[in-house]
Amino acid sequence: MLSTETIAISLASSLSKFISDRLGNVTTLAMTRILAAITYPLLYFVKSPVIFILINWVGTLFIAMDNVPEVSVISKMKTANLSMSLIDSVSTLLSISSPIIALYIWVNISPATVFLLSLLVIIPSILMFKYKVD
Repeated sequence: MLSTETIAISLASSLSKFISDRLGNVTTLAMTRILAAITYPLLYFVKSPVIFILINWVGTLFIAMDNVPEVSVISKMKTANLSMSLIDSVSTLLSISSPIIALYIWVNISPATVFLLSLLVIIPSILMFKYKVD
């Protein structure tokens, strides 16, 4: 499962960078936030651990789209983009384990806890969206 997630996140990152080059970083960021906001509340209603893992995995892909390596064909700032690419790659690798952690919290604590923790991640990012740079 770990290698499958790695491949899926890599594919999502490539697609996200293509979309970001076409639509702009802010639009892509808004799309990922909306899709994550739809995905994570579904976790509260799920009773099956398998469906929980699938929904959380899809949510992880949307979050991984934010961690796109910033090596853009259009960009002229290659040194800054290379450093951002390294930072985002490490961030993406760390986010791979999030479905397993969320499942552990869901089983041992409660589904509501996962939902509330997801809100703690999404709400500040939505509030900071007004400070966009594009």
